[in-house]
Amino acid sequence: MPDENLLAELLTAVSGRLTEADARLSGDYPGDRGVRQPVHTVYVPAHACTAGVIDAWSRDALLALETHGPDVLLDALDLPSPSDDLVPRVTRKLADQPIEDLRIDFEDGYQPATPDAEDADAAAAVDIIRTVSQRTTGPAHIGIRFKSLEAATRERGLRTLDIVVRGLAADGLPAGFVVTLPKVTSVAQVEAMVEACELLERAY
Repeated sequence: MPDENLLAELLTAVSGRLTEADARLSGDYPGDRGVRQPVHTVYVPAHACTAGVIDAWSRDALLALETHGPDVLLDALDLPSPSDDLVPRVTRKLADQPIEDLRIDFEDGYQPATPDAEDADAAAAVDIIRTVSQRTTGPAHIGIRFKSLEAATRERGLRTLDIVVRGLAADGLPAGFVVTLPKVTSVAQVEAMVEACELLERAY
């Protein structure tokens, strides 16, 4: 059992230190926004991503369901037995929108064909995002994950971000467009990302 006196002292000390931060959080993030959130985010390495990625995922998922049957689905969902409409609903979802949030990934798993190929892959990502986002059953969210703002990858990451945003901005960023800043190691990187976004907004 914990020492109740010590626990009370810990709580008082920590809460006192975080009073201002708690108030800021409550003001900035008052609660659930009530908007749809994706059930998953799919990261596909940029060199392997095509505009057919949605159809490929749908085809593979439906084949898996057909091959292994509803029992595997029930096990995955930890359900003793399906409701009458569970399997038809899952089948429809996999047919219509197998990916809810797609991120074209220039970070983990990305293997450009040559050291200079990332520019071309970034330009290709623009076309993929445009094509996929125009589908009525496309992902609700789509975007890229670029390289981190660590010194070694900073220039390359910002270059890719610029190519993609500039390419999309010509016709307006698609609804649900998002970017992921990976491997954040400091608050300063987040602040720098805010400044980068402001510069891109002003430029485009």
